[in-house]
Amino acid sequence: MKYKNFYIFFLTFLLFLFTSCNKNTKSSNNIIPKDKMISIITDVQMAEAAARIKKNKSRNVKNEKTFSNLYYALIFKKYNITKKDFDKSLAYYNQNINELNEIYTEVITNLNKKQIIKK
Repeated sequence: MKYKNFYIFFLTFLLFLFTSCNKNTKSSNNIIPKDKMISIITDVQMAEAAARIKKNKSRNVKNEKTFSNLYYALIFKKYNITKKDFDKSLAYYNQNINELNEIYTEVITNLNKKQIIKK
């Protein structure tokens, strides 16, 4: 059941990414490289899952938002980027669907590896 919720959330996140495209993003200047973006999105997915788990335990929607914001801040600090850098890069990759598919294929692989390691 918990894996079903994770995949539903993950698919919702993907849908959000595909529908939030920025059509003005044409160049790849200052775009986060694909390999780094894979690592960032892997961490983002794990952070989102952790925030949802914490929310379910506390039953407080504000806590999920607080945890998400904290996790995002830590992720951005870890990779030495800003939210603006992340959003700009995400918009770029949304315009380059083949690259985005490659990124998410690797993200899913990374998440599956981490899931196997934790068992």
